[in-house]
Amino acid sequence: MSANDHDQDQPQFEQAHDNGDQMRQGAKQLVDGAGKVAAGAKDYLDAHMAPAVKNAARTARERIDAKTREAGGPLALARRYAPKAIPIAALVAIMGLYLPIASFHGYGLSYMDAGSDGKILLVLSILTIIAALLNLAVKPGNTWLRLAAGISAGCVGLGALLDGFGNLFAIGPSFGSFFLGLAGFALVAAGALTLFNKP
Repeated sequence: MSANDHDQDQPQFEQAHDNGDQMRQGAKQLVDGAGKVAAGAKDYLDAHMAPAVKNAARTARERIDAKTREAGGPLALARRYAPKAIPIAALVAIMGLYLPIASFHGYGLSYMDAGSDGKILLVLSILTIIAALLNLAVKPGNTWLRLAAGISAGCVGLGALLDGFGNLFAIGPSFGSFFLGLAGFALVAAGALTLFNKP
């Protein structure tokens, strides 16, 4: 290797070294810039967003506390909203009847496919919704409608609770069993509270 070749390689080496330094400096500037952006975003969130979230949470808590005090306590508040929860929980139970509880060779099996239990629960859930809506529509609440809504919600809820959580443990986790069991629990609770919700 001649001296001229060595002299020619030297500038290329220095140029590559300079390019590497520039790349490292550029990367360091990018990292520094990202750190500044992150710090700025954190400061903005701390200064603007966090107080807004805290204020919203405090306002919601104050409203809930005010409604609870106005109703006469948590139990009285639950009793007030229990009749309104019955049709919603019954709709969730109907949804659970059509959701799959098991799968065989890619085919989903729901409570409506499994036998007569699903169809009976469907009819009873519809009747429960009708009784609950009639109970809500009559002002002041009719005792017979209140009893009908509460008892039907309790009966449907008990059946849905046993079917839903029973199959959840027997067959395994599934959307149908979970929704039906959850709706059953809500119906039992809302039905019991409605029975004691005298106008």
